[in-house]
Amino acid sequence: MYSVTPGTTRRWDVALLCSNKNFSRKPIVQVAVVPEHQIIVSLSDNVISVHDLTVFNLPLLCTVTQTKGATAFDLDLKHHVTLTGDAVVMVRLVVAVKRKLQLYYWKSRKFHQLRDDLSLPDVPRALTWCKEAIAVAFKHDYWLVMLTGKQKELFATGRSQEPLITQMEGGEQLALAHDKETIFVDAKGNATCSYTLKWEEQPLALAYHKPYLVAILPKNIEIKIADPHATVQLVSLEKPRLVCVGTSTKTKSQVYIASTSHVWCLHAIPVNQQIPQLLADKQFDLALRLVDVWEEAQDAKTQMQKHIQHLQAIHLFCSKEYSQAMKIFLTLNTDLPFVIGMYPDMVPEEYQSRLQYPYPIPALSGAELEKALQALVHFLLEIRHKLSGNEGEAGAGGTGAAASKTEADSKYSTAASGVKSRNEKLQIIDTTLLKCYLQTNDSLVQPLLRMRDSYVSVMEGERVLRHAHKYPELVLLLQTRGQHQRALQLLLRHAKKPDSPLFGHHHTVSYLQHLGPQHVDLIFEYGGWVLKSHPDDGLKIFIGDKTASGEVEQLPRPRVLSFLKKTEKSLVVPYLEHVIEEWKDCTPLLHNELIHQYREVVTAAIPVCDPTTLEEVYLTLLKLLVTPSDAQSSSGSPLKQHTKKPPDVKTVLDLLQNYLQCIDLGQALKVLPDDVRLNLLKPFIQASFNLATTACREQQITRGLTQSLKLQNQR
Repeated sequence: MYSVTPGTTRRWDVALLCSNKNFSRKPIVQVAVVPEHQIIVSLSDNVISVHDLTVFNLPLLCTVTQTKGATAFDLDLKHHVTLTGDAVVMVRLVVAVKRKLQLYYWKSRKFHQLRDDLSLPDVPRALTWCKEAIAVAFKHDYWLVMLTGKQKELFATGRSQEPLITQMEGGEQLALAHDKETIFVDAKGNATCSYTLKWEEQPLALAYHKPYLVAILPKNIEIKIADPHATVQLVSLEKPRLVCVGTSTKTKSQVYIASTSHVWCLHAIPVNQQIPQLLADKQFDLALRLVDVWEEAQDAKTQMQKHIQHLQAIHLFCSKEYSQAMKIFLTLNTDLPFVIGMYPDMVPEEYQSRLQYPYPIPALSGAELEKALQALVHFLLEIRHKLSGNEGEAGAGGTGAAASKTEADSKYSTAASGVKSRNEKLQIIDTTLLKCYLQTNDSLVQPLLRMRDSYVSVMEGERVLRHAHKYPELVLLLQTRGQHQRALQLLLRHAKKPDSPLFGHHHTVSYLQHLGPQHVDLIFEYGGWVLKSHPDDGLKIFIGDKTASGEVEQLPRPRVLSFLKKTEKSLVVPYLEHVIEEWKDCTPLLHNELIHQYREVVTAAIPVCDPTTLEEVYLTLLKLLVTPSDAQSSSGSPLKQHTKKPPDVKTVLDLLQNYLQCIDLGQALKVLPDDVRLNLLKPFIQASFNLATTACREQQITRGLTQSLKLQNQR
């Protein structure tokens, strides 16, 4: 037995530790060492023997006589800590004896039976522990035998003369040889990879030295890595036959190759020397695998992993693998401006000039730009979902997350070192989404702006929307940000442009309908031109329509009434009728105002009325005053009378006094109540007779003059 250590004058120093020429009577078929218990377990003369490592000549400790007829064995070492804090190594032994598996455990310097023997369908040619199961290779196929006795057939061994089983990842995974391929399975016999590892020739021996698989081929030694699937190196040695992985005095494992006459040691180049070369060759997956086995502090390993992944993501982006690049950026929580800066016209120039990338970023256009933007949209939505789902945590922890970035990460956050708060991140996300939607699917712009928690920057959003001539969307942006004055000014300017999507007054009407009572002054300021040019539609600003009624119903009605009287008086009556009839407003002020408006309408119509119908108008008015409870049914007025009132005799008398010449006294007397005293009506009756007499005399005089004039003309 030898020790192999790094040398001072030469690369390796090899020293003899102990030897025993009479170790066994027959050739050793298989040997294994348990350093923790200072023992050697060997298979020779078809029996398992245990030798002592603590003595120079390696004396025999014991022979497991029950294993007579053994053809193969394997050891399983389990490290654990006892309740007292002591480190303990449990050793389990499985031995193939004819068509059975024998199981033992090490205690008190000898092996004891672990459980009853497990029967097999054939004689094993190789076996390996795999957690609580044993992988067994027969002549024609592989099986997995559980310690419970359950057995599972895996697949055929192929045409290989000797099947090969190699334990990987501490027993979590197995590599099984099948001709020129290696298949990977887990402890349950399920395939762990969708692909197989292919060799140049059929391997004669196989060993795992994390993360490499070392295979002895007939002509050379081939070194591969399973994930990612790649050939690392080909080594030429003279007729190698055996391979194993040993541990040096500094706990660094080495790979040893042996032939019938030589023993070689394969020494891996230090990881910190391999990684720069791998990064230069853009072999990022292999570099990440090497970081896993890099013997450095965890912080240094984490920093290196992030650095490699950032380079990999940028390389993927430059290689047009946009979705894959965004997945890595998302995993690394890369600063937003760094990612967005790889797209044209997405980041302001003052930030763009501060961004530095390790590889030249391609200029995107056409279909490639659209594909890249779709990947960016998915990336931004994922981050937004996380920020929205963890509102409190994100708001409180943003600064801490930024402060914890490593030196390697700072390369990718130069432009965004001040982006720390949740709201700042959301503003960057939403503003960038707006730019993406404008280039890929502009139908998503308005839903983005209408979101309750939309954070689109007003300044940048206005710039890009104006550049894209998306004026309705710009109005929506200003509206959602409460900048109603600017939005209404924009609507006013575009209302008179026939080629504008905001042409016409309907957009202004709709906007004003939703402002509410707190912006009544703005409604009056920008509603006047609509009232004057389109009175009917302008009235909808204050009474609403099918799409808007709640906000307009809350407007201060006396102020609206005053505004209508000053701006467009013809709309006062329709407005009051709607307020009283539709909204059931019982305010006396509004009812009285409607009465006055009706009266003004009637009064204004008198000079142009037909005298034959004038008597009917005043007669109807008398009926309204005498029988107010029946006014609604008889006249069709929108006024709603809640209680029956007594006849307004005084107003009736005033009406008779002022407009007696327009009233048929006979019909008026029929309408008047019976309880009106005659002395009150006497003056009007006499005046009516006088008017009738005067009219009769005037007719007689007119007739006489006409007759006299006719006679004079005949002479």
